[in-house]
Amino acid sequence: MTGMDSYMDTYLDRRMASIMDEWQLATRFETADIEHRLRVIEDDIRSMDDFEKMADVKLTDLENRIERLKEAKQ
Repeated sequence: MTGMDSYMDTYLDRRMASIMDEWQLATRFETADIEHRLRVIEDDIRSMDDFEKMADVKLTDLENRIERLKEAKQ
């Protein structure tokens, strides 16, 4: 190994965390469970979609009830 190789290895070893952060790189450890994390996010999105649909139905029902109450009051 040449002196330059040794210098570069030492430099990279010291600066690796900063380089990875600056370039937004990931390690194998960080990506090992990427499929599981993606499934969790997809499930959360489905749950949110279901919640939005249910909330829309309930809000429509409440709006209809308010209208009926207004009509009955007149």
